[in-house]
Amino acid sequence: MARAERSPPRLDRSGARMPARRARGTRRVRGTPRVEIVAPERPVGIVILPAIIPLSASTDGLRLVAAGLQDRGFATFLAELLSPAETEHGYHNFDFGMLGDRITKITEKLSRRAPFEDLPIGYFGSSIDGAAMAIAAAQPNCPASALVMYNTRPELAAAELPRLHAPTLFIVEDDQPALDLNRSALAQLGCPCDLAVLRCIGKGLACPETASQVVELAGDWFATHLDGKKDD
Repeated sequence: MARAERSPPRLDRSGARMPARRARGTRRVRGTPRVEIVAPERPVGIVILPAIIPLSASTDGLRLVAAGLQDRGFATFLAELLSPAETEHGYHNFDFGMLGDRITKITEKLSRRAPFEDLPIGYFGSSIDGAAMAIAAAQPNCPASALVMYNTRPELAAAELPRLHAPTLFIVEDDQPALDLNRSALAQLGCPCDLAVLRCIGKGLACPETASQVVELAGDWFATHLDGKKDD
C-alpha cells in the first residue's frame, strides 16, 4: 500500500520548527457579519483583527498579517463589523461608537468560547478600523492586553486615547502627515507605548514585504505583552 506523503514541517528563519496551523473555519449566517478563525495547535494568545470593510480580496493584506501572527503561535480572529446590508448602505462606516461596541461584544463572546477562554487577547487594527478598536480598548473592563495599530487614523478616536490602558504600538509608514498624527496620539497615551516607522517599501499591507515587517513588529509586541494567561 502506498504511503501518503506528508508535507515537510515549516521552519522559521532560524531553522526552528514553526507551530502547525489548525483552521477553525469561516462562519457567516446569511445576512450577518463574517468571521474567520485560525489557530495553531497550542496558541499562546489570540489576536482580534476587526474589519469595517468586507473580508474579501480587498483584505488580503490583513490575511497576510494574520498568517504571520499564526506562524508566531497566535490564534487569529478576523471579524467583519458590519452586516452585508449595513455595508451596502454605508451609514455606519464612521459610527465608531457603534463599531467599538461591536468589537467589545465580539471580545466578550470570544473570551467565553472554548478553547480560547484562557488565552490573553490582543487587538490589531489598520486604517479607520483602529479608531473603533481604540474605543473598545478604552473601556475599563476591556480584557485586551496589547494593541497594535498600523497606519490608523488615531485622531478619529482622540477623546479615547488617554483612557487606553493596554500597551500600544503605533506602526506608520514614512509619511510626514501620518507621522505627525501618530506622534500626537502617542503623546496622549498614559499606557506603555511606542512608535515604529516603516521606510517606504510598498503601498500598504497588500505588499508582502510591508506585511512581513508589520508582522515582525506586531508579533514582537504581542509576544512581549501577552504573557500566556488572561488577566484576572
